[in-house]
Amino acid sequence: MGPGFGGSETAVPGGSVTAKIVDTGGAAVASQPIYICGIDLCSPPATTDASGNANLTTNLMMKIPAFKFGDAVNYAEFSVRLSMASTDLGTLTTAKFPATGATMTAGADASNGGVTLSVPAGASVDVDPLVYDTPDKQGFKAVAVPVDKVQPMVDQIGTGFEVLYAVSPAETRICPAAKLDIPNTAGWAASAAVEFWVTTLDAGQEYAPYAGWTKVTDGAVSADGTRVTTTTGVESLNHFAVRLKP
Repeated sequence: MGPGFGGSETAVPGGSVTAKIVDTGGAAVASQPIYICGIDLCSPPATTDASGNANLTTNLMMKIPAFKFGDAVNYAEFSVRLSMASTDLGTLTTAKFPATGATMTAGADASNGGVTLSVPAGASVDVDPLVYDTPDKQGFKAVAVPVDKVQPMVDQIGTGFEVLYAVSPAETRICPAAKLDIPNTAGWAASAAVEFWVTTLDAGQEYAPYAGWTKVTDGAVSADGTRVTTTTGVESLNHFAVRLKP
């Protein structure tokens, strides 16, 4: 079990959301699912139109309402917390995953999109079979997302992230924890100390606050300055961001 978060949330009145969803290249993302969801309820699903426009309204009372977009399979599913008034979120960015993922096997490395996931020998790897219901959806995938393109998600926390990766299959449980290794695209100094943070849309808030962020492990830049690796690892595979340790 994860450390657990939340527990004192109160419901707030419904509202409306408008936004435009694009990919990291700025192209409109059509026919992607969109929701307003809290940890207790979800609005009926809708999809972006041909121009990537999203328009949703709900009258439901929700705890920690968030606007969610992306199918979590072909495109990363991201979220923005809401005050539940009528909100125009402007342009929001998701990222398209690679077509093929890497097999996650105990005692082996799975590498994709520049990220290496090192699964310990004897570890269990538990993928959500409801979302990732076929073998082609169950491989490890990663894609770098420019932080400046997802400011509505990171500004609400103010953590100063410099690197962000979307990963799939999200919320995969790995026990014991698996280490993450990424290229040093931020250009941090050799041996610099860093922090790895994760976000999740798990309504149970087991490993991170719903539609929020939490630090999960320290890390460090390699001695030659080329890679960045977690000190321990992650027990739940989720989108992660990295910053220099304050």
